[in-house]
Amino acid sequence: MTLSPLLLSSPVISSPQNSIIQSFSAPILTINPTHALSSSTRITPSSVAAAIKQAASETISSDKLRKARGITPQYLQRILNTFRMALTFLRNNPKRTVWWSSILALLAWALFQYKRRLKQRCAEMLALDSTSHVVNPDGTIKSPSMKEAAKSTDSTKLTVDTSKTGESSPTRKKRLSKAKFYHQLAFLLRIIFPSWTSKETFLLLFHTGFLVTRTFLSIYIAWLDGKIIKSIVDRKGGKFAKRVAHWLLVAIPASYVNSMIKFFESRLSIAFRSRLTEYAYEKYMNNQTYYRVTNMDGRLQNPDQCLTTDIEAFSSHLAHVHSQLSKPILDIVINTYQLMSMALSRGHGTGLPSMLISMAVVLLTSKGLKWVRPPIGRLVTKSAELEGDLRHAHSRLITNSEEVAFHKGARAEKRILRDAYWSLTIFQKKFLRLKIFYNMCESYLMKYFWSASGLLMLAVPAILNEKDVGTPTGEMISGRTADFVTAKGLLLSAADAVERIMLSIKEIASLSGYTNRVYTMLKIFRQMSEQHYEKKGMLDAGISPHNVKIDIRDIRGKTSYGDRIEFSDVPIVTPNGDVLAEHVSFCIQKGMHTIVVGGNGCGKSSLFRIAAGLWPVYRGGICVPKNLLYVSQRPYLVSGTLRDQIIYPESVEDMRQQGITDSDLEKLMEKCHLSKLVRKWGWDQQLEWNGVLSGGEKQRLSFGRLYYHNPAYVVLDEAVAAVSVDVEESLYTHCLELGMTLISISHRPSLYKYHKMILHFDGKGGVQFEELNEQERTGLQDEKEKLQEEIAHVDEKKKRLRELCQVLGQQFPFE
Repeated sequence: MTLSPLLLSSPVISSPQNSIIQSFSAPILTINPTHALSSSTRITPSSVAAAIKQAASETISSDKLRKARGITPQYLQRILNTFRMALTFLRNNPKRTVWWSSILALLAWALFQYKRRLKQRCAEMLALDSTSHVVNPDGTIKSPSMKEAAKSTDSTKLTVDTSKTGESSPTRKKRLSKAKFYHQLAFLLRIIFPSWTSKETFLLLFHTGFLVTRTFLSIYIAWLDGKIIKSIVDRKGGKFAKRVAHWLLVAIPASYVNSMIKFFESRLSIAFRSRLTEYAYEKYMNNQTYYRVTNMDGRLQNPDQCLTTDIEAFSSHLAHVHSQLSKPILDIVINTYQLMSMALSRGHGTGLPSMLISMAVVLLTSKGLKWVRPPIGRLVTKSAELEGDLRHAHSRLITNSEEVAFHKGARAEKRILRDAYWSLTIFQKKFLRLKIFYNMCESYLMKYFWSASGLLMLAVPAILNEKDVGTPTGEMISGRTADFVTAKGLLLSAADAVERIMLSIKEIASLSGYTNRVYTMLKIFRQMSEQHYEKKGMLDAGISPHNVKIDIRDIRGKTSYGDRIEFSDVPIVTPNGDVLAEHVSFCIQKGMHTIVVGGNGCGKSSLFRIAAGLWPVYRGGICVPKNLLYVSQRPYLVSGTLRDQIIYPESVEDMRQQGITDSDLEKLMEKCHLSKLVRKWGWDQQLEWNGVLSGGEKQRLSFGRLYYHNPAYVVLDEAVAAVSVDVEESLYTHCLELGMTLISISHRPSLYKYHKMILHFDGKGGVQFEELNEQERTGLQDEKEKLQEEIAHVDEKKKRLRELCQVLGQQFPFE
């Protein structure tokens, strides 16, 4: 559709104002050349409007437009008058045009500068870590510049690898990011809603039902508000009192519905968290994932935070997003339908102008806010990581408090804690500053711009109303007032719905961050069960002392179960990729008590980590008994009673089912010389036993646990290092009486008499398994101690010999 050729050929049409007129007029209707302006007529907004009005008057008689309700030449004229006023405002004063154009250009330049700076700031913030801020001795915080922090971090961490995916444009990256979020969310939703008949599904349906009920109650209350105002304008006290009473009665179910919406939102959050937590616990405690995730893999730094804080935040955000999206969408649909029905019933046309205004406002607002919004999802993820670093710093200090106290490391630990805290605090401050401009734009657009648009939407139907012409003034005023109040209530409800949808974008951005954290945690748990490990700083291949490389990502060893401990050509490889021994082969049968000796770090304890399934079998094969127990130098004591320490990991119910009583436990305590603990504390008092018992008592208590379970094979890793020799003899003797096969890792010569075999690590990757000759071994040990004592005084004797040579004037013989 175009203007007539005469209009297009006019030289005046090339002006900016007339170009606007042309672009506005073209989509409306075609102007026939018979009623077009002559070539000598000067093009003005008035002349163009007259031509359009004339064309509309003739065209409106067609059958097609006659069926269009409410579209008349007068209707179009009112629309054109508004447009003509805007054109006249700019056309009559060129300076205003230049002024407004300059302002718009300046705003556009400022927005583009803001967008560029926003991207740079976000990249620099995401590069920060818990070591980016240093606490000075005077207590002040030295924070490096954002650019320095960004330079200190590998730039590949801030960019997406596009070599494999072919990503080249920001649009594609955003699309892939959204697809990743939808995939992760769908995975978690399948866990939360395992079936259509699950408890979570019914909670969601009840919640949705109350949200729908609240929408219809809002519409009814808006209609009732209009009737109340109409009765006030009509000065009818009886109707006013009746409708106010009606309004108060309706408020009772409305209040109940509001309360139930909040209740079901909280119940949904708890249900989501419970389902995810149970699923996560199942994966976390299966196949020793709890050990592997912290010792074999380095991707999940703070599993405790992911299992608690992150799951709780994800569940609450997900439940809240449902309220923020489902009800507002329904509100918009229902309220729009009600407004259109009111417009048609009152002769306001189809309500098309108001709909176009609302659509344009929402579109512009959403696009504008999306353009100035920072990447909230990634920033929330980074904030959660820094929170986890701070939590980890505190837990690490609690775990190693004794070692820190021995080293007087309070100052160093304080610096570490403050570094972690201020890294988080400074990041949060920068995050808040990033949101200042976004919150300002959000407030301006949703509060003031939308309010002005709402007034315009209310004014258009009143200005274009044709049915009220000739109506008595009093009835017209009261009717318009009632319609205005009702329409205002519906518009406010619709505007509030749109605002909540716009605000939910931030909620979804935060949800995406927690979704990524929870999904990544569950993904790592699954990979731990499949023995797929990744660790920062870990080489692709471990290197043995003889430069033999082993691909640590290629796990090809086999594990079987039997009545022996057998290793067949198995390498001992640490999680960091260090190969401690290349070919370990031996077989320990029932009754072959074995002592394991060797230097520190040669692989003695690592050998039995492989046997227990904590470390993978990279090559060869192992056969281990299922009834194998490991007793370490630092026994693990649980929170609970003294009875719980003995029967761990069994429960009291398991103990009762086996027919074991407290009297039987007292006999075990006598065997490990701890009867005084039973007399002092009893069996039912709960204490923190790590702080109550001494080192020797803890080790003896671990033997009480060993006697209770009575395994076929037991590995004793320096298990008697803190007990006396006489108690050691009593503990080992009772183990032999119970028929256990002992495997001791120790340097104590006093333990030789309890063993028949020796497994010797030479520290160079070699392992020897042979029969133990106690007398020969004891003699060698005595000779070693004698030489060690003599060598300890060699320096002193050499010094004295040098002095004697100087006094006698003789040469020192060892030079």
